Amino acid sequence: MLIILLLLILFRLLLQVFDAAVGDIAIVTDRTKIVDFTQPYIESGLVVVAPVKKLKSHAWAFLRPFTPMMWGVTAFFFLFVGAVVWILEHRSNDEFRGPPKEQIVTVLW
Repeated sequence: MLIILLLLILFRLLLQVFDAAVGDIAIVTDRTKIVDFTQPYIESGLVVVAPVKKLKSHAWAFLRPFTPMMWGVTAFFFLFVGAVVWILEHRSNDEFRGPPKEQIVTVLW
């Protein structure tokens, strides 16, 4: 019964009825030909199965996971945290003193 249910789920993934499946699904050769499996971070026995999508890869492919708004928020907080660390450290730490150009580099570092 469980095998029939699993085959039904994989078939629906192939037909694009489902976008993904989460559960205790064994990774076997035949299944890897029709769906992509995630690699587990820890051994929990659970994996995510998603249909195979062919995407053109390019040098800027690492930007694809986030929207431009999310990249903007990430950049803002990167600069914000750098500025806060500089404000807290520049009076007591000699490495946080010097010409403005060096201070900007320090904030970014």
